[in-house]
Amino acid sequence: MSDIYLTKIERKTIFTKSLIFVLLLFIIADLTVIGPFYFNFIPWIFLIGIIGEVRAIDKILMGIISTFTVFVSTVIKDGGLTINTLLNVSATVALLGFGIIVGRLIIQFVLSHRLVKFVSKTKKVIYTLLIVVITILSFGIVSVKDTSVFEYITSRSSLNKYIKETYKITEYEVQEVIFNQSLKYKYAYNVKIDGQVVTFVQTIGNRFNDANMNERLIALNEKENKLLNEKIKSIDITKYTMLDGISVKIQMEYSKFQIKPDIKVMYISLNGITKVKDDVYNELADYIKEVTSLYDVNKVVVTLNNNSVEITKDKISKVNLSYLKGAFKVEELDG
Repeated sequence: MSDIYLTKIERKTIFTKSLIFVLLLFIIADLTVIGPFYFNFIPWIFLIGIIGEVRAIDKILMGIISTFTVFVSTVIKDGGLTINTLLNVSATVALLGFGIIVGRLIIQFVLSHRLVKFVSKTKKVIYTLLIVVITILSFGIVSVKDTSVFEYITSRSSLNKYIKETYKITEYEVQEVIFNQSLKYKYAYNVKIDGQVVTFVQTIGNRFNDANMNERLIALNEKENKLLNEKIKSIDITKYTMLDGISVKIQMEYSKFQIKPDIKVMYISLNGITKVKDDVYNELADYIKEVTSLYDVNKVVVTLNNNSVEITKDKISKVNLSYLKGAFKVEELDG
């Protein structure tokens, strides 16, 4: 009956505040699912429960809005009903319940402070301990379900230590932090280092996996082979009459554990030669010298009729008929 004494402006103010609270609850509940990972460093639903209880917002309404929003957001995000849906909804109910409990305890302190209700010192101590314990539990729930600021700081610290100790590099830029609950340690990082964007995924302790090494290597090889193809266009292939079907490609390789491959290997292949004559060796030797003069490499791997020999950079200038003939003869004997 007390509502009849409220003025029109007062009723409008109460309605507006309630509407704002409901909209805020919708947004926060949604962000706990689809928001940035650092949003869940704080148990927002727990805080909403406290505010709602203190402000006398209907508990059933808060429960329906928060659980429904989290349910729908999780289903959309995961593409269907999953175990994660149940976990998110359960965590939301628990956090809201914890918030309502703490809100009630806070009301007791407020009433005691206003001398409306007597609360003994013993009860105050118990209420305080309950608030502390429930708050810790609430932070623990979001930490287990999602993440915590402590986990994030620990992970970033491990990444910094790993890069410095493994690659001996101190200058790098973390361009993106990737939060993924399916990962054991939940975090992965896109780091610009030594001119490359490297995706580091934590595997165990202070160890990280270079997750996109193969992709970077493929892209680099494509770039190098495109450059090679442009350069060998200047070679007059008509003078190499015995080398029909010869192919050349570049493959970047690693000599040690690092971000960029540091060895350029040229692979020259010539197959389908029914009878390898001296002319073939002569032309092949000349071709090797010409193509390596256009494109600098650390070594050359030459394949002739499925037999391969490796020529280091310092030996390229010595390649001739006798060199190749002897090398392939040894290879054939070894094979």
